Amino acid sequence: MLKIFDNRYEIPDQSYFSRTAVPELYAITRRRVAEQVAAVRYFASTTDLWLSIDLTPFISYTIMFVTDNLELECLSHCNSYLPQDHTGEIISDMLEASLEEWSFKSSQQVCITTDNAANIKLAAENLGWTQLSCFGHNLHLAITKAIAKDNRSSRALGIAQKIVSAFSVRWKR
Repeated sequence: MLKIFDNRYEIPDQSYFSRTAVPELYAITRRRVAEQVAAVRYFASTTDLWLSIDLTPFISYTIMFVTDNLELECLSHCNSYLPQDHTGEIISDMLEASLEEWSFKSSQQVCITTDNAANIKLAAENLGWTQLSCFGHNLHLAITKAIAKDNRSSRALGIAQKIVSAFSVRWKR
């Protein structure tokens, strides 16, 4: 179809994007981000463990900072496959490696926002980081507990939980 528009256009072979275009784009983007983060003095972060649609486990780590122009920047610092057990030690190792990869120091991190999982809290503690529980997660917990105390809704909630558990699968098989 492109040849119809311009018969001089040569369509790249199938390996062009995987071997040339994407690696070049990655190198350019990484260089730009490295220049940007070199000026960062302090940052806050957030992390979470999540599953892809096919139940593949990942860890994400995002940093937020304010530039010299007073603009808020958010960089998805790490989205890594995490097949190991999700222990506090393994999580802290992953987060520390992510910081080192971009030449950040733990002392630059003001706070990390996480869910209330014991393993993530332990990872933050292992690294000596100030941990802040996510407001959204805490609100969800409060609402769930309030609903559970209401006898009128407990039967419906029990049925809903059984339906969810029928479709839920743990990542570790």
